[in-house]
Amino acid sequence: MKLKDEIARIFVKSIEARAKTQILGNPKLKEYLEHYAKISPSTGCSYSDYAVLYNWIRKNKRSGKGGLGLYPTFVHVDIRDYPADWRG
Repeated sequence: MKLKDEIARIFVKSIEARAKTQILGNPKLKEYLEHYAKISPSTGCSYSDYAVLYNWIRKNKRSGKGGLGLYPTFVHVDIRDYPADWRG
């Protein structure tokens, strides 16, 4: 294996580990994702995918109080300014 490939593999692994720690450290988000994983036939996303979305919403939509909509095949992130959690 080439050195640059090994460095890239280590870098990706560290990003995924950091994202997993962040996502699993949020009890409500962890609960939603675990529920979603049980009902969805989808293979899902990596923790780093969830972390990118979560961080973007927290940074750009701080006032959004919408919540998450859970469906059998996807999670809908609602960024409205009033509470709205639901299951499909």
